[in-house]
Amino acid sequence: MTNHWTLSAADRARLVAALSGANQTLAYPPAITAPAKGGKFTPEGEVLEYPGNTFICHIDPTSVFHDRLCAVQDGLKASPWGAFMTFLPKPSFHMTIFCGISGSPLGADGWPEDMDHTTTLGEITARYIERLSRFSGPLGYRVRAVGANGPVSIRMQPDGPDQEARLRGMRDVLRDITGLHRPNHFTYNFHVSLAYMTCLVSPAQADALLTASEAVFAHHLRDVGPIDLGPVELCQFATMCHFDPLGTLGPEGFRFLP
Repeated sequence: MTNHWTLSAADRARLVAALSGANQTLAYPPAITAPAKGGKFTPEGEVLEYPGNTFICHIDPTSVFHDRLCAVQDGLKASPWGAFMTFLPKPSFHMTIFCGISGSPLGADGWPEDMDHTTTLGEITARYIERLSRFSGPLGYRVRAVGANGPVSIRMQPDGPDQEARLRGMRDVLRDITGLHRPNHFTYNFHVSLAYMTCLVSPAQADALLTASEAVFAHHLRDVGPIDLGPVELCQFATMCHFDPLGTLGPEGFRFLP
């Protein structure tokens, strides 16, 4: 599997448009708003309440990959572009397997098809746990960091066809458990986020930012081999800065964490 730390022309054009707000009328990136307006962070980078649940694999903090992600994030912070970003805590680094329900208000990214809209987050999570008790999952997954997913996240791919089938199969299971059917279910790009952009930039700035981030990513990640992840974790969260694991779905079924 080849790492592609230089973006394709099509991906670069798409990201320049997104970073410069070419296809939107908002004054900021979609995740950035004033308090109580539905965003994840303010334009000043302050964290906002954005509750939800999700299915992820945390990056092992003792791994080489985690060390390299920390180096990448530190490189972005130290760059001239760091002032345009708000950075996620290093212990929160993870790869999402399937997005649960979230938002402020709850359900900004879809609602479980078989649940009433008055159902609370706690009730939804409890129903997910009850359903998870009837399933099992792999002991873990193996992936690779293969390129830039933009200036603030790393694109990940399963390490071969068997791992692809394993990860995509788990997404199918979690779609059915959660009742969340999204248009990007089959095209979802696995990634690890390090930061959020807090403002829009000009097209020229966006192009320069992508070039700078590609260089930082390639320097620290080009020789990183396969990355082992553990079983899927069901997490609940209040903000984008901490994901509290409630339990894991492995070969022995769903197991609560102490």
